[in-house]
Amino acid sequence: GRSAFIGFGFRDRDTATELRSAIQDSLRFLQREEESRRLQALADAAGADSEDQEGNDDAPLPPSKLSLAEGQTIKIAVAGVDGTHNKHKKKHIVSTEA
Repeated sequence: GRSAFIGFGFRDRDTATELRSAIQDSLRFLQREEESRRLQALADAAGADSEDQEGNDDAPLPPSKLSLAEGQTIKIAVAGVDGTHNKHKKKHIVSTEA
């Protein structure tokens, strides 16, 4: 399939660090979830009591696909950008400062 890379630029280094930390936390969570599924599968294969498993609503959800289907597109709206190439328009600066 096709892939695209999206770059982000931040004026404040702390903002970039916070985004990176959030992404790393999410990846660690997904790894722990996968490990939990693997261990659960091993326990089930080892002969876990099937009667105890019935009615268990805490079963892990299937992993989500983080890719677009063939022909599927997404739109990303950026403040101050309307998609036209008019060079005479005023540029808008978006600030994350409170």
